[in-house]
Amino acid sequence: LTGKLAIVTGAARGIGKAIALKFAAEGQIAFTDLVIDENGQNTEKEIAALGVKVKGYASNAANFEDTEKWLIRLRMFGSVDILVNNAGITKDG
Repeated sequence: LTGKLAIVTGAARGIGKAIALKFAAEGQIAFTDLVIDENGQNTEKEIAALGVKVKGYASNAANFEDTEKWLIRLRMFGSVDILVNNAGITKDG
């Protein structure tokens, strides 16, 4: 995946983070999460330590305007090659 860009939504922690780290081992990565808090910052640092270009964006995947804003900022990477739409929410109980 050298030279390819993968985007993973909902990747500050959990399954999304694991997916982002796996793709980062192979190429460039951008990820989103509802907020880029300590979890998101740590994910960004872990990926950067692999020596690849990375950026985490705060975005609500269910909100078109939020999604549009970070997609515009992705131009610094070039084209998007892979999208993993991992973001989700559960309301158990």
